Parts: sequence; structure tokens; C-alpha cells
Amino acid sequence: MAQQLHLMMVCNVEKVHQLMYIMRYDVNRKQLEKELTRLGWWKARDGGSYSILTNGVAKEAVPRHREVNEWLALKIIRKAKLFPQKEL
Repeated sequence: MAQQLHLMMVCNVEKVHQLMYIMRYDVNRKQLEKELTRLGWWKARDGGSYSILTNGVAKEAVPRHREVNEWLALKIIRKAKLFPQKEL
């Protein structure tokens, strides 16, 4: 069991590193919002500097800049995959 968990963690780290290699630059905010929409998230409201997206379980603030830092984009996508969409 521990070996399987370690293998899953190593595989996830490798995938993150692959994503980081692909996403070497800042990510377009619209691309990030499109990816979150594909994962079942929707825009709850717009604030002054942030758009608040939710999937019915969790909320995430996305900066309303043209470009979003790659590390922040990865964090947001990781959180979106961690909290699956609420069943209606």
C-alpha cells in the first residue's frame, strides 16, 4: 500500500513537472478559466481584482489580469481537480 501511494505521488510530481515545462510562461487568464469550466467550475461573481469561481463545493479566486503566473495557475488547477463537482 505504501509503495503504491509513493508511486502515485512520484507519477503526480512527474506530471506537474511536465506541465511546468509546457507552461514555462505566464498563462492567459481566459485559457485558465476555460480549463476550469471544462472541469465543471463556473463564475460565481466578479470582484474588483478577482473573479470568484466555484463548483458548488469549493471556491477559488482567479486574478483578473491578462496573464496569470504559471505557479498560481498550477495551484488553481490542482485545487480544481482535488474538489470534484457537486452532484445535482
